[in-house]
Amino acid sequence: MAQDGNHAGGSSPEHPAGRAGAGLFAEKRIFIRSGERMRYLRLSRRAQIAAAALGAALTCWTAFATVSLATLYAERAAQGEAVAALRAGYERRLAREVARAEAAQDAMSRLRERVAALDAALDSERGAVIAARADRAAAQAEAAALRERLRQAVAEREAARRSAEALRRGLDQARRRLAGLDDAAEDWGATVAAVAEALDSAVAERDAAERRAAEAAEKLAALENRMREDEARRARMYAQLEDAMQIGLGSLERIFARAGMDVEKLIGRVRAEYSGAGGPFIPVEPASVNAEAGSDAARVTSLITGLERLNLMQVAAARLPLAAPLRGSYRLTSGFGIRRDPKNGRRRMHDGVDVASARGTPILATADGVVTYAGWQRGYGRVVKIRHDFGYETVYAHLDKIRVKKGERVAQGDRIGDMGNSGRSTGVHLHYEVRNGGRPINPLRYIEAARNVF
Repeated sequence: MAQDGNHAGGSSPEHPAGRAGAGLFAEKRIFIRSGERMRYLRLSRRAQIAAAALGAALTCWTAFATVSLATLYAERAAQGEAVAALRAGYERRLAREVARAEAAQDAMSRLRERVAALDAALDSERGAVIAARADRAAAQAEAAALRERLRQAVAEREAARRSAEALRRGLDQARRRLAGLDDAAEDWGATVAAVAEALDSAVAERDAAERRAAEAAEKLAALENRMREDEARRARMYAQLEDAMQIGLGSLERIFARAGMDVEKLIGRVRAEYSGAGGPFIPVEPASVNAEAGSDAARVTSLITGLERLNLMQVAAARLPLAAPLRGSYRLTSGFGIRRDPKNGRRRMHDGVDVASARGTPILATADGVVTYAGWQRGYGRVVKIRHDFGYETVYAHLDKIRVKKGERVAQGDRIGDMGNSGRSTGVHLHYEVRNGGRPINPLRYIEAARNVF
């Protein structure tokens, strides 16, 4: 039982607390009864002040901790919303990039089909050009013959005119002589009749020559029109082929430039490997060379040179890893470079990129090459390694199933395995590497180079 120091016992003049009993922290006594015994606990003014200060401090600390926790919770909630917004934006961006990749692959397929069609068209047009040249030579020969016939017809017409004039002069002389020679009237009449008949014959021959000359002129004009139409058709064909060739060359040159490759060096190496030539020696006559002067031979030569360059660049592109290792939708889960290890959390070098999709997704060779390894490797799990030309090598790891054997030759786009989760992996994905001379290179540099152009 607690009582104030001035209650029941009165105030004591010996204690200063008794004189300040009316204060807030006056001395107090707590009486404790146990049976017949009575004890008390005295609370001094200083002890009460200390207890009150301690209680106030605890109250302030509780309020501060409560406010801090509320602030921390609000900040974490705001951070969670920001992270969710960033994740949603990243997923939208990834969806757009996947759509662009699919569109690029479709455009690449269409371009390859178009180039193949253009190659076939060029072959057919080469034959057409050769046939057109033969037709033009025949037409030129026929035109020359018609010109010669026209010249002969004109000469015949002039000769007939001269004959007619001579006959008219002879007729006039005969008529004058007839007027003075009445006794020879009958003889002169026969002569005049013969002269008139000869004159009619000459006029008929002149008219026939004029008709033949007109027919020859019409045929010559028709041949010239046909030659002009053939030349216009060939010019349109050459223009279409040149446009298509420039589109193909520009796309491939941009791919090599984005990937940081020396185009001329690649073309030189491919040309050195594909340099076979031969055939019988057929000398060209000077007349043939002169006949070609001023024609479209230079344009045909330029087209053939450009198509040869395009073909060499296509061969080089097929032998370089300029494609994605899988088709359809996928997600980039880890990039190239220094990263935090997904297993132990320590920072280490990541020599490739990780892309995730459904288990069993077909994994494709990104370039022509030879399989150098197909089996299990520590850390990689089931792995396939392919050696390509120009010192390149690609690695496909964590496969669920391997579909090629060591030493097997594969082409760009061939299925070499299925996506899985084998080896040191946290989930279904593909680990893809590109190496040149044994040095790792960022694979996205080559994938995006082809995707952004096509």
